[in-house]
Amino acid sequence: MGTCPERCGVRECDAEVGTRPGRRIGALAGLTFALALLTPGASPPLVADPFEAEPTIRVCIGQGVSSFELEIDGPWTITELDKPAVLARGARFEKGEVKAVKDALQCGKTPVREKKISVIPAKDEPVRFNGAKYPGRLDVIRLSTDRLLVVNAVPMDRYVEGVIGNEIGSGSRPAALEAQAVASRTYALACMESERQSRKRQYYDVFNDTRSQVYRGVAGVDAGVRKAVAATRGQALTWKGKVFTTFFHSTCGGQTEPGKDIFGDDCPALAGGPDPWCEKAALNDWDFKVKAETLRKTLAAETGEEVGAITAIIVDEARPSGRVIRLKISHTKKPEKPLKVRAVDLRDALGPDDLKSIWFTVEKKGDDWVFHGHGWGHGVGMCQEGAKRMASKGKTCAEILRQYYPGGQVKALWK
Repeated sequence: MGTCPERCGVRECDAEVGTRPGRRIGALAGLTFALALLTPGASPPLVADPFEAEPTIRVCIGQGVSSFELEIDGPWTITELDKPAVLARGARFEKGEVKAVKDALQCGKTPVREKKISVIPAKDEPVRFNGAKYPGRLDVIRLSTDRLLVVNAVPMDRYVEGVIGNEIGSGSRPAALEAQAVASRTYALACMESERQSRKRQYYDVFNDTRSQVYRGVAGVDAGVRKAVAATRGQALTWKGKVFTTFFHSTCGGQTEPGKDIFGDDCPALAGGPDPWCEKAALNDWDFKVKAETLRKTLAAETGEEVGAITAIIVDEARPSGRVIRLKISHTKKPEKPLKVRAVDLRDALGPDDLKSIWFTVEKKGDDWVFHGHGWGHGVGMCQEGAKRMASKGKTCAEILRQYYPGGQVKALWK
């Protein structure tokens, strides 16, 4: 979506590294891995704690699909998932349908008598999944008689390339792109660690949408994106030596929120605070108008209760910033018992692209309820609009990360 307005990464959830001193963090040519403390005047102590190699991340790009279209322009092989034995190979995979069949899977003209496979292109040739190009390999898992799970397994930095153009926008300035690269890489690593500890998902680590980060394969990848990822190769933000969940969002409205208040994440690098760089952003102030009857039906569906005509909407609890925690909504069906609705639930129900954040006031105007709000997204971590403005004013990646993840440390984890 160009710029992801939420979570993260995410819709709710959406550093220049190189040769000029002060412009880039870590991994300078000829040096070992550097750990840069993002506080004024700090010198980066050296550490030697890299991964053995760049990790592969598994991205869910199709869940519960009945079939999909596959095409590979060059040589390919099919193996059983996580096993080296080759089940099939060819010089080119002509455009064809992959689907579940009685015995296992049908891959175009090639039957495969396995329920879990990897499709591996040779020579870094992209795989076309329903026409979209993806680097790396495709894992296909038959979930049931006619449903498939499709996963793109890809080297981490290729994944980061496919994220940052779809999150902050490929046309952003280098410092903003690099800050997004570090934040997105860190977010992905934190998701991998969390998922593998919980073992909730056996076959994938992250989603390709705003439940994780917006990833579209090679779409949105250009020279500027590649340069930003290469400049920050392997770099991640850490707190006390461990990666943390580097949330980000589109527009904070001039105030970022503590992670513990929104997500229950009490990492000190997510403390939140004033953001003067976002004060003039286009979406700092917005109005959203919804018909009274539409709101009534939405609340009935959300709460599962009979809801009459809405007579009053009162902010029952809010955070110091003004972001709403809970609303008290009176209606004619049960005037003695107002509904108590969490603001995040109402936002999800009305649509996060319409009710852009939970920082709002609300009033009745004729047949409409009008929300007057600030910002877009959850407000935790890096504000992308603020980061872009900082970059436009000559601020470095290090300064952007310091603004939004104070006290975090940048650590290069692989070469």
